[in-house]
Amino acid sequence: MSTVRKLTLSQELPLLKLDWLRPSVGALIMIERETFDGLYAELIGLHSQILLKIHSAREALEHERKVLAYTQLPTDILPATGCSTKHHREVCYPVWNGVWWNQIARKIFHPEQSRRIEEISKIPAILRSIPWEGITGTCAELFICTLEIAGAFTVEAEIVTAAASAVREYLITLHPSEAEFCFDDEQAADDAMATVTAT
Repeated sequence: MSTVRKLTLSQELPLLKLDWLRPSVGALIMIERETFDGLYAELIGLHSQILLKIHSAREALEHERKVLAYTQLPTDILPATGCSTKHHREVCYPVWNGVWWNQIARKIFHPEQSRRIEEISKIPAILRSIPWEGITGTCAELFICTLEIAGAFTVEAEIVTAAASAVREYLITLHPSEAEFCFDDEQAADDAMATVTAT
């Protein structure tokens, strides 16, 4: 005879584990405005504090996209190996700026979804796939690395993680025992096991 094992609260609400909550919150932050607005009737069922956190994250992401689009490289970056100071100043920087504006910045804001760069984290790969003309290849890579080191392409992931953490912390406050939501590796492994025990 089989009996259903009584579930603990942490098993009933695995959504409160950050790793499981993050994809759902991230999807709501990342989807295009029209789709998000179309989901409003369904989202209204979420607690107002959760919606507020998601809205705030969406606004923060839009702001950071604008900041990134208009980002100018520091003018004191030294030439990479194989490039001269003159070429670096007169060719590499201007070529980079032209490519950045035409192939990156404009696509960050493009109104057509199919032509818009949706994920900031994909920009380095896009830049590395461009057949640079005039600019020294090592300088192009140096410019990309400069932005990577500055964290320009991770801001999206940071906003999603911060929002998911904020939503999780809020959900935890709705329950009197926060300890029930403190998952450790052992608990996570137990929760992943079958919840039905044969007796």
